[in-house]
Amino acid sequence: MVREATRSPYSPMNRTVVALLLPVVCSISARDAAAQHGPPDLFAASRQARANGRFGMLLRQFRSDEPALNDHHEAGSKPAIANYRGACDIPAGFWVWQRPFWFVFRDGPGTWPARRPFGPEAACGPPDASEPDTEGMAWATKDLDAKDEWLLLEYAAPLRGTSLEVHETHNPGAIAAVAILTPQGDELEMWRNRDVKSTAEAQRILHIDLPLGFEFERVKLYLASEAVAGRNEIDAVGLRDDKGEIHWACRATASSTLAPGPEVVSSVPAEVPRDPLLPWQRLRVETLDEQSAILRVNLSGGPRSIYFEGGCRMVPVPQFGAIVADSLRH
Repeated sequence: MVREATRSPYSPMNRTVVALLLPVVCSISARDAAAQHGPPDLFAASRQARANGRFGMLLRQFRSDEPALNDHHEAGSKPAIANYRGACDIPAGFWVWQRPFWFVFRDGPGTWPARRPFGPEAACGPPDASEPDTEGMAWATKDLDAKDEWLLLEYAAPLRGTSLEVHETHNPGAIAAVAILTPQGDELEMWRNRDVKSTAEAQRILHIDLPLGFEFERVKLYLASEAVAGRNEIDAVGLRDDKGEIHWACRATASSTLAPGPEVVSSVPAEVPRDPLLPWQRLRVETLDEQSAILRVNLSGGPRSIYFEGGCRMVPVPQFGAIVADSLRH
């Protein structure tokens, strides 16, 4: 009896089938693995450069080649530099190397953002300025009708923004353009006003729709102050995400300011007296996220967000002065 030979699973024909199917299987496996791990973290370098909140208010980011440095290197505070390996006009700040970028931060170890009337920091957090603002609760430009004014705002975490609401509290109408800063540090214009002019309103909330699909953590407003008479003031800039939640800036810097003194100080700013009607004991802490610098509490009127100012231990509470964050940890 002649038995028919059994075809080996490794015969030429089967090897051909395996060779044809292997790329398809690998492609499906790679796609499944990507789905399991989620989309790439475009802001990983920025987050790592911040070193768990030791650095903040990113002023500049540029790609470089530093083969002699480790993946993370903190180079300390440096003065303004006109040119570094092709990157021009680098402001003074703390340099942090996180491959493949240099990051230049305003805030670093041993410094705290100042709290000054009319400073850019007044544009952080929810709106709280009155009209007219005589207490400096909104950012104000230094000179009347000056050219090339801008306000750079940083948010606690990267967001997929869909719109902005800009609270203009004095001489509104000067906002000429809005740009975002990409994960690579490039500036990308999102909106432009080609007819900058004064408005009939004493103050207003400007709503700006943004193109969808961009994730960012910094927004830059450009003002044409020369086209709107008087000093222009901005109280707050809300960023609405793709889930409909609005977020407020936690750090800011600007081209100029009416505020006296430097933007950062080397000691913790003095505590603002507590409001006796709202002692800290009445606050119920919900979450304390030191990395994103947001402390969420529950007030009798409903949940609110209150913000750390960089490394500062003070927690400004909208309309209620300030409280010490350390006392809320216990």
